[in-house]
Amino acid sequence: MTNPTLELGAFRLLEPIGRGGMGEVWRAQQRGSKQAVALKIVALEEGTPTSLEGFRQEVRAVAALDHPAIVQIYDHGLVPARLAALSEGRIPAQAAWFAMELAEKGSLAQHTGTLPWSGLREVLLALLDALAHAHARGVVHRDLKPANVLFAPGLDGDEIKLSDFGLAHALGRTRGSTSLAGTPTHMAPEQFLGRWRAFGPWTDLYALGCLAWEMCCGRSVFDGKEVSQQMQAHLQEEPGRFRPTVDVPIGLEAWLRCLLSKRPEDRFQRAADAAYALLGLPERAEIKGQAATLIATSPPTQALTWASLGPGDTLIHQLNAPAWEPVTKPGKALRCKRVLPPLPAVLVGDPAGVVAFDVGLD
Repeated sequence: MTNPTLELGAFRLLEPIGRGGMGEVWRAQQRGSKQAVALKIVALEEGTPTSLEGFRQEVRAVAALDHPAIVQIYDHGLVPARLAALSEGRIPAQAAWFAMELAEKGSLAQHTGTLPWSGLREVLLALLDALAHAHARGVVHRDLKPANVLFAPGLDGDEIKLSDFGLAHALGRTRGSTSLAGTPTHMAPEQFLGRWRAFGPWTDLYALGCLAWEMCCGRSVFDGKEVSQQMQAHLQEEPGRFRPTVDVPIGLEAWLRCLLSKRPEDRFQRAADAAYALLGLPERAEIKGQAATLIATSPPTQALTWASLGPGDTLIHQLNAPAWEPVTKPGKALRCKRVLPPLPAVLVGDPAGVVAFDVGLD
């Protein structure tokens, strides 16, 4: 017995190529032109007519975007009962679907913590340009993360394609809903609080900061697998020690921390502002992907009043100089004050007459 032909709109479904928390993605082919596309099918929650209309509006808004770094949307609709029956239940009836440009060279998530700065800089600038285009037309992504940054073959190598734009999350997430719209590891504080009126370009820029931090360090900004843990961290905690696994330029950490400010008004307000600041950083990666060593002079200077220390870092101090005592939580940017010896650290002798203090943080 041959498999039945499954068609949605002008597209013939060929094979499933991916599945996520919000739905399934199929490789499909447009009738007539034979163009290959990706078709995403998203099951609806029961009783979501308001969100369905919102979904349609968002699809139309995203489909109107015309930028080389944004996945193009071709069409959308609802799965008819007949197709659901032909699929033997695999595709639910009245599920929403949208057909989009096929990007099949993987995603940015495959390069977490390994992409050289030159490549990451190119990605970030392309994303900022794409976000500026969308924001100028009233479209906020709301789910920016490495898995939504795709690669497609182009004339001059792989091209970056920003996908999804929160389309799947628009289903079943009405303004009065308590559901979270986004991915907890990359959500801005205003998203956790459900303050949709506060959403804007700065919301996506916060997510971009999370994405860039993860790409540099090979891990999310905040630890914690539970949504409640991520919510607590994004709302109340400052990012810890910036520990890149790849070489990065001087000034990148400050750029990231601006993006990751808790209050929207403290972040870059436009993608163009963030891009301008990023272009102002050295193109050359000068900070090695490892912990740095901070050296204090004798007598200590005010330049060392603030220091970022983490596990494995070493603070070197002259034997006859006053010590610096941390007065804030371990794992944070440590605010230090001058005190008399002994230092609250483990002494490691040095034949040159300098003592190194290994700072062990919990």
